[in-house]
Amino acid sequence: MKGFLRALLFGAGLSFALIALVPIVFWLAPEIAPPADRTWAVGASSAFALFAAAMAIRWARRLPASSWLVAIVGWIVGFNLAIFIVEIAFIALLSGR
Repeated sequence: MKGFLRALLFGAGLSFALIALVPIVFWLAPEIAPPADRTWAVGASSAFALFAAAMAIRWARRLPASSWLVAIVGWIVGFNLAIFIVEIAFIALLSGR
């Protein structure tokens, strides 16, 4: 089971690293960027994602590896779970509630 946790963390780390690139996307396409009074939420989410990516990959490197099938399933689950978590946080920050 530790091999699954390792793959889950690596998948989440990759996902978080990609999410940290959101400000670059908004810079390249300003028409899809959030309103000016909510730009702090983009920065906060990006900083959280970058920190989470570094921590997930750091912790994953300390765990033992497992079979390739467990690794593939863990990467897929970790990647999608991380996107889901950050999406909920991002929506909550941008909604202003």
